[in-house]
Amino acid sequence: EDFRKYIEKTISYPQLAIENNISGTVHVQFIVNAQGGYSSINIQRGVDPSLDQAVMGAIKKAPKWKAGQQRGKPVPVMMSIPIRFVLN
Repeated sequence: EDFRKYIEKTISYPQLAIENNISGTVHVQFIVNAQGGYSSINIQRGVDPSLDQAVMGAIKKAPKWKAGQQRGKPVPVMMSIPIRFVLN
């Protein structure tokens, strides 16, 4: 939930997408490594390059997460989330 709030506050709708009336859902996949950082950020299904870049930039600047754990040890975890862009 905190990550979703971070994304909502961080991503700004790209002006080019607003001007061209582009909306949709960008599906992004990434790995939260054992140290809580991000790697292998990949757009699984994009909408428009401007929206895709906005998502990539927000993930790259995101604060660290608490790493996943397996048997008491930190492990990398693959995450996949949709980020919806809607024009009002």
